Formats: sequence, structure tokens, C-alpha cells
Amino acid sequence: MSAYVFLAVLAVIAVPALGVDPENPDSIFCAENSNWRFFMDKLTWNASRDFCISNGWQLAILDEKAKDKAVRQHILKTDPALKAAPGNGYWMGCEDQGCEGHFHWLEGNPLERDGYSNWYQDPRGIYNQPNDNHQLDATGQDCCQMWKEPRKKPVFAWDDDYCWKKKGFICEQTGQAC
Repeated sequence: MSAYVFLAVLAVIAVPALGVDPENPDSIFCAENSNWRFFMDKLTWNASRDFCISNGWQLAILDEKAKDKAVRQHILKTDPALKAAPGNGYWMGCEDQGCEGHFHWLEGNPLERDGYSNWYQDPRGIYNQPNDNHQLDATGQDCCQMWKEPRKKPVFAWDDDYCWKKKGFICEQTGQAC
């Protein structure tokens, strides 16, 4: 009996309990033929990706300027809580874990294919992205986020970050009529 209780407690700890119901239509916004869902619960990039997939979505693919702009504007102009950006950003669906410097979207297309990107460029030239920083991890930064930078007046441009960090994330459901 005690082994059963231990496993039950372990299961509750291991599975993230998210504060937003993925089936609740009130927390969805529609733009550019996709439904978008913001999650304030902080998860790693892999856990975020898996959560989106397990609910029939994908991590946000912002491969077009119009999609990227719609999502950024939603963050900046609707609910002030979204601007808080748990973990200082929102995970999105691109990474370069397989080959450093060659980012690709989760559906397989290379970032460079479409000719659009929105990497953060610091006006001072100090924090230009992507930079594959190795300060906290020898493997570097390989997962993409919409970054809350600059902190006082964020623009939510893109950044590469450590995949193990926990932050909010954006799921997308494509092919939706708005």
C-alpha cells in the first residue's frame, strides 16, 4: 500500500498541473489563420512542446511577419498579465539543438527558408541574438523564446535561451478560420 501511495504522489509531482484548461475557449485568441494559447505556467522548452502536442497543438511557429506581429501585439496590448512573461519570456517552436546556428521550426522548415526572423538586436550591441551563450551551460542556448527585453519597455523579439529554463509558452493550432 505504501508503494502505491508513493507512486501516486510521484505522479502528481512529475506531471505539471497547469492553471489554464486547454479546452477553455476564453483563453484563445485567433489571428492569421491560427488559434494561439498563452500559458503562464513555467515549463522547460521540452515540457512545453510536449504539453502543446498532447493537447492537439504545437509550440508557436512564428515564421511570418504577420503572425509574429499579431502575437507580439496580443502580449503588449491586451492582458497586462501577459506582459509579465513568466520566466522572462515565452517559449516558441524553434530550436538549433541538432546543429548549432541552424535554427529550424518544429515542423522541420529551417528558419532561414522563409527569410523572416525577429531576433533581438540590442541598441547598444551588447545582447544581439542569437548568441548561444555558454555562461550557465556548456551546451549553450538552443531553444527559442519571445524575450521580455528590454525589461522596462519590452518588444518581445526572439532570443535563444537554455532549453532547461522554465518559462511561459505559446501553443498554436493552425488552419483555424478567424
